[in-house]
Amino acid sequence: MSIDPFQLALGAAFGFASTGAIRWWQYRRDLWIGEIERFCDTLDAAAECAAEYWIREKLSASVGVNPTSDEIKAAIEVSLYEARLLGFQNRLDGMLYSISSRLPESDKLRLEMNMAGFSDALTGGSYGSASRTADPNRVQLAQVNASDMLVELRRSLAKALSLSGTASHYFRAFRERYAETRIND
Repeated sequence: MSIDPFQLALGAAFGFASTGAIRWWQYRRDLWIGEIERFCDTLDAAAECAAEYWIREKLSASVGVNPTSDEIKAAIEVSLYEARLLGFQNRLDGMLYSISSRLPESDKLRLEMNMAGFSDALTGGSYGSASRTADPNRVQLAQVNASDMLVELRRSLAKALSLSGTASHYFRAFRERYAETRIND
């Protein structure tokens, strides 16, 4: 029984192409999961920063003409937390935009709604107000909204990584690219 060199070459090319396609899919999957992990870490850090900010009272309204060094230090800390919260909010919005491209539209909508609630918990209410007092309810709101966001994101991730989720993503991407080329023609 002799081996046909053409069949051998064809089998090798098919094996090489299929292995390459699987490796490419695994690379893209791992990259996406890494982005989601970074998003989750940033979300946790933002929730902790919000807890630190909202549990403190802003001292600018109660500080007299000659503030002590402790009062100045506390006022600077609160201002630093305000800047961090804005930075976290912008970073999370951008990260959510980049990771949501592989999610179904219904999941994107739920995540955007959860993100809106979390953003309100971060910088809503009397955020930045000179007369702001400590708000333990907002601390709880930030933590609850962060956990809701994490649960929804993990649920969406599990659905998107399923075989049907992966297939629908690639078909959707193909349709969008096909529509773009038809518009440009």
